Amino acid sequence: APYHSVGIYAQPPAGCRATCVVQLQRHGARYPTAHVGRKIEQALAKLHAAGELLDKTFEFVNRYRYTLRTDNLLPFGAQESLYAGAEFRKRYIELVEGPTEPFVRASASQRVIDSASNFTAGLGVRVPVLTISEPLDDHSCPNAPEMGYASQWLSAFAGPVADRLNGKARALALTTTDVISLMQLCYFESLATGRLSEFCGIFLSSEWVGYGNTGSSSILLLNRLYKHGHGNRLGPVQGVGYVAELLSRLTRNRTHVNVDRTQVNHTLDQSSESFPLDRAIYLDFSHDNQMISIITAMGLKRAEPLLSAEVPPRPQREWRISSIVPFAGRMTVEKLTCDQMRGEQVRVFLNDAQVRMPMCEDRLEGMCTLEDFVNSQRFVIENGNGLYDLVCTTL
Repeated sequence: APYHSVGIYAQPPAGCRATCVVQLQRHGARYPTAHVGRKIEQALAKLHAAGELLDKTFEFVNRYRYTLRTDNLLPFGAQESLYAGAEFRKRYIELVEGPTEPFVRASASQRVIDSASNFTAGLGVRVPVLTISEPLDDHSCPNAPEMGYASQWLSAFAGPVADRLNGKARALALTTTDVISLMQLCYFESLATGRLSEFCGIFLSSEWVGYGNTGSSSILLLNRLYKHGHGNRLGPVQGVGYVAELLSRLTRNRTHVNVDRTQVNHTLDQSSESFPLDRAIYLDFSHDNQMISIITAMGLKRAEPLLSAEVPPRPQREWRISSIVPFAGRMTVEKLTCDQMRGEQVRVFLNDAQVRMPMCEDRLEGMCTLEDFVNSQRFVIENGNGLYDLVCTTL
């Protein structure tokens, strides 16, 4: 989903001021990935080969030519990060104009690098972007099991839609995967062109409601929850390394990364050039899968009870991918000092909504002391309870 705030940002309480901000942000809206693009083209090939389509709604198909690029940012996605940078500057102007320049990292994907550059342009500060090569992408735990829940939902939702569409031509044989691909084409083409794609009109309004409640949305929901989230005990393990870095940054103590035995790049993190601890602003740019593992490793956004492949997800639920990691979505961690409080304080925001941390729910303004926040991250401090060494190393 395009970026949208899910709450109204709460200014620090009177007498409190941010002294350090760590923000993890997803890249902006993009074209389909190469994998999704191939599936869209396969579905289109079936439509073109089907002969006469017995519905005026499909008249445009014979003249349609697929022109979307793959992987890179949409112009709209570039704007998302630019606006995010401008908003960050407005919110944290004292830190932006402070004595230390922001430290910026991006994973080595062009859309992520471009998002970082667009953000810093909006920030109004020229700073270098450290590019981190991640050859394993989000496959750093090769033994993490694949769950079948997403494929179960695919059949339940898209099967009837495929049957209806296939009735429009004698030789048409769209699969459930083709249905989702054509719905994705509607979404991506509309974002790319700024006008509603004609493919949006081949689906009934009730099918679009189903798409949002039980279709691709839930396929994505279940996939993320049971692969990268807490529905899979190895999901949060894949986020431990980043949270160890977060703790080191907040405490200005390299011990947390030094003792990590999961994913920390110890070569980079021993250097004050590639992993400084003296900055007021740290900005990291990545992908949605990695962000979900990180958020889960921190113990945030638990889906209780876990979502099921048999029962539609509740409309009012906390685990909603479009609200957790939309394009340009961000998790922001603030460290504050307060005149009327002892010690440094921590607040966490997800897309502008303050996250109530389980360990500090009864605290003023939902804040944690830095000490309590660090101590709450036992899963991280204990290297994912040993699961990474036990299961995530290649056999």
